Amino acid sequence: MPKGHIEPGESSHKAAAQEAYEEAGVRGEISQTVVGSFFYSKDSSPNRYRVIVHRL
Repeated sequence: MPKGHIEPGESSHKAAAQEAYEEAGVRGEISQTVVGSFFYSKDSSPNRYRVIVHRL
């Protein structure tokens, strides 16, 4: 699942569409509705990250 950071002033659905293209080469119509979210941790970081999921 492509994931990245939301830039200041950017919506989560716009960020999701951009990440899908950058990481997977996929373009499409993105839903503004959040369909889910989850947290994960990277082995190299003590931080937890929240991922917001949109349909594409």
